[in-house]
Amino acid sequence: PVYIREKRSFDILAAVLLLLFSPVLCWFSGSPGNYFIAIFQVLAGRKTWVGYAPSEVPGIRLPAIKKGVFHVLSGTSLDRWTVREIHHENFIYARDYSMGRDLGILVRNLRAFGKQEICMIR
Repeated sequence: PVYIREKRSFDILAAVLLLLFSPVLCWFSGSPGNYFIAIFQVLAGRKTWVGYAPSEVPGIRLPAIKKGVFHVLSGTSLDRWTVREIHHENFIYARDYSMGRDLGILVRNLRAFGKQEICMIR
């Protein structure tokens, strides 16, 4: 499907740009080590920059995507969201996928690399 190619294209382009600008950007991220781990995981195809927020709704399946370095609700406390609201946000993300939304989530969370250790290393 087209959205899978677009998502992978965005992942590669963003990873290459983050790598090119790493001498400056990695020091503004929360953890330079995690910054590079995330870039290489995305380039290797093990992760995507933005994935679904963690939620389990029995019997409801979303299109398969790789686990994200960040998720659609990164930057907010998941405790504030109900399981239904999280699933709805994941559904909207899948239905209305755009590179622009991925870019916005990635840019908003550049400083959060240090806080995303669990998400990125696994």
